[in-house]
Amino acid sequence: MRDATAWPAVQEMLLMRYAKATDIELRLRFRPETFEEREVPPARIHKRKRARGDADAEARLPSMAYTDARVARVRRIGTAYLLTAPVWREVFAQEVVAEVEVPACSARVLEMVYEQWRRKDPVHATVGWARWLLSHGKAKAATEVVMRARSSLPEDETRVLEQLWKKEVDEPAQTPSADDPEVDPRMTL
Repeated sequence: MRDATAWPAVQEMLLMRYAKATDIELRLRFRPETFEEREVPPARIHKRKRARGDADAEARLPSMAYTDARVARVRRIGTAYLLTAPVWREVFAQEVVAEVEVPACSARVLEMVYEQWRRKDPVHATVGWARWLLSHGKAKAATEVVMRARSSLPEDETRVLEQLWKKEVDEPAQTPSADDPEVDPRMTL
């Protein structure tokens, strides 16, 4: 490549493709439909078997194995490569989709991605993580994440964060619940 300024963009694109390829590989290896087909005994049985060192206990917990594989994927990508904010944003989006497919693969992996992404782009990472928390009914945790980020950001980034957060909070809820005393948890922020 002759243009040295194009190299970072090419590297970023390649890392996004690598992240997507590893995501697809995990989806093929741990197909969500196999989780529903297996009979899973109660959780306390798993704890006893793991305490005894029964290796078969992990085989009966495919969603836990899937979550562990996703955690390992994020760690591997984060330590092996120098990722930029757009690459972390892409990895976060992939993990959100994985969480929708397998609910057990949720906050643990996403929070890990958020912590890495926050180092590169604290404003958008905070809004992305807080948005996910809001969508899962964790308005208080989302507010705490935003407040923590505000206290550590420079003034100009704080203004941008506040604008994005206000826009996120002012957006109407996608699926309000009539059973909940707080119809929309975003309205209490």
